[in-house]
Amino acid sequence: FVGRMTERKGLSLFIRECFSNIIAASEDNIGLVVVGHNPSDSLNQRGEETAVLAAASDLELQDRIVFLGKLEDEALWATYHLASVNVLPLRPVDGDVGGFGMVVIEAAACGTPTIAFDVGGVGDAISAHNGHLVEADDYPMFTQRTLEVLDTELPDSESCRAHAEQFTWPR
Repeated sequence: FVGRMTERKGLSLFIRECFSNIIAASEDNIGLVVVGHNPSDSLNQRGEETAVLAAASDLELQDRIVFLGKLEDEALWATYHLASVNVLPLRPVDGDVGGFGMVVIEAAACGTPTIAFDVGGVGDAISAHNGHLVEADDYPMFTQRTLEVLDTELPDSESCRAHAEQFTWPR
């Protein structure tokens, strides 16, 4: 997960509704790396760090989640490269509209597919070549799509990078 910990980014609900199910269904040692922080400078001040930490604690998942905070570019790119999948569990929130899914393109440029709820402008950044869009709030399907990517490693890194090239500045 890459993004500010805001209500619209949906991280606390992802942990509650998907993450433990992904762990239970996978034979692999699954972990969640969170890049980002609770926003102190956002317009609406709807940070949800407390809810994220509570979800991890309530489900006893603290040992499966690593919080890296805000990263410099080089560390961010390395994190994208090392990830098996980028999750973007967006939620519709009144007064907080999501724009273009830049983290989706960044992940794809590093060869990492994204699973995202189809909320705001993120749909413009995802195709079958770099991930999956899931109908908003369909947590069982979000879990399923994430497991599919983890199991099959598809879309592959080459396909993801080719998709990202469609969004370079010259184009």
